Parts: sequence; C-alpha cells; structure tokens
Amino acid sequence: MMEPSDKNLALVYDYKGHDGYMPSSVNLGDYIQTLAALQFYPKVDGFIDRDSLIDLQDSHGKAIINGWYHLFDGHRLPENFNPLMVSMNISGFSDNSDFLNVLNSWKRFEPIGCRDENTVKILKEKGIAAYFSSCLTTTFKRVDSARKGVVVSDLLFFKSIFEERGEKVFPINRLIKKKVREFKYSRLLKKIILKTCNYGKNIKYVTHEAPLSLSHEERFEKARELLDVYSKAELVITSRIHAALPCLGLGTPVILVVHSKDISRYEGLEDLFNHIYMKEGVVAIKVDNRGRVVNSDSYKKYAERLTEKCIKYMGG
Repeated sequence: MMEPSDKNLALVYDYKGHDGYMPSSVNLGDYIQTLAALQFYPKVDGFIDRDSLIDLQDSHGKAIINGWYHLFDGHRLPENFNPLMVSMNISGFSDNSDFLNVLNSWKRFEPIGCRDENTVKILKEKGIAAYFSSCLTTTFKRVDSARKGVVVSDLLFFKSIFEERGEKVFPINRLIKKKVREFKYSRLLKKIILKTCNYGKNIKYVTHEAPLSLSHEERFEKARELLDVYSKAELVITSRIHAALPCLGLGTPVILVVHSKDISRYEGLEDLFNHIYMKEGVVAIKVDNRGRVVNSDSYKKYAERLTEKCIKYMGG
C-alpha cells in the first residue's frame, strides 16, 4: 500500500478477517466492483484496503467507496478524507460501539448511496441521509463483438458435471444428466438455453472464487477476464449478484438463481434482473416472442445517475 496524501485511491481487498469474517478465498466480485469505480478515475495514485479505511487518517484524497461492509472499526472514515459513498451494502445490524462509531463517521459524507433498500432503511433509522443508488457495476459498457454460447457462473448443481468431465465446457445435452435433473428448475433452464443458442452449442462454467495467494494485480486481471466472458455470452446463468448486475450494463441476458430471497442483498435490485428464488418458488424471467431471455431496462436510470455523480465527483 502506498502512503496516501491528496491521492485518488481505489479499493482492494486484503481479506484479513474480523469479527468471525474469515474468508478462505478471494471473491472476484469485489474486484469487479472496484473496476466499475475505476472507470471514472482520471488517474489512480494508489489503493486502500476496504477493511482498513481508518488508515486514511493522514490523507486528503478522493476515493469512490462502494461494496459490502460488515461495519467494524476498520471501516471508520476520518474527517479529512472526502470519499464518494455509493452502492453501499451493510450486512447485518448491531448496536455495538464499533457499528455505531462507523456510522457516526459516515454521517459526514451523507447522503449515502445504497445498493439495496435494506441498507437505506438501516442508515435512515440511525439518522443518516441515504438513497437507493443501485450498483455501480451496472455502469459497465460493452464493446460490440460477436456473442457465442451460454455461461454458467457458480451454480453448484452444474459444477459437479464440469469437475467430473475435467472440462470447462460441455454440450447442452449434459443438462439431462441425473445429477442436474434433480435440480427443480433444470428443465426450465434447459428450455431457455436451447431457445437462446440452439442445439450443438456449448456451455462454459466460470467461478468468482480465486486463491488468496494471488496478488491484487492478478485478481484484477481475473476479474477483467470474467467481464470479458460475460460480455461475449448469449446468456449468463449465475448465483453471483456481481455477475448478474454487470451483465445488465454489458447488455447480456442474465438470470440470477439463488437459494432464497435475501432482502439484505436483493431488496430494490430484484426488479432489475431476471431471477429464480428456489426456496420461495419464485420465477421472474422475461422472454421475447422467440422465448429468449431479455433484460429489463429499469437499471438504466440508476446507472445514468451513478455515472453523472461519479464523473462530477472526480472532476470530469
């Protein structure tokens, strides 16, 4: 980490662990969120760990602060730093002193843009001005290129097939394999896939997990590779919110498939993308007259506002 002073800083993730949070791998979705912010930086002078914001005590610089926060002491922000806080997500809530001290330090930078309505509610209940901003990853833009095939991202009921074959692509007819047939929505997804890319095309499996041993540079590169894969797909089916949300900006049809409706993550966002909540039996998928998945345009108004806000903040 470089010493910050009047610098443009961007977030990285050291995953040091705290208060029971002890990750065993890198979530490349975090780095995708930083890449979304970096679109608006005229230059990058250095990086700061997401969980060490308190280390900015001697800095007078700028940073776009977004992503997930558990709210412990490392998330306190000093008065002399001037961040733009957008697309924030708070997981869980507590009245312990660390939590309240962090929120008190954030109040100076209100109104705070929140990735979900649940975070808006938490902040407002603590007297902090907040609004639903949606996610910064919806501001990605796609460079036109040919689309080909379907990408499956971190769906466990597909993963065993890929591991069994020792390959990262497999024919669509593998969807009728017994292990996948046990998944309640396999027939629906198979029908959608066949409508999307016709018979004979392949499905590619990707993951957002990466080893902690990778450098920040390597993590950013893998995140860029994921975005490139998503931008070239005809359809993405994923359990990862930071695959689903970037796909909106990239114009890639996407379906989020998750076990249950987690209001702390999806409230306010669920109308932006196609989704399946397995536990609740909720299927909300928009298709065109050919039966192909299409995305809603409802994300665009939020993406445009975020773009304007970030450009103005960075002096563009």
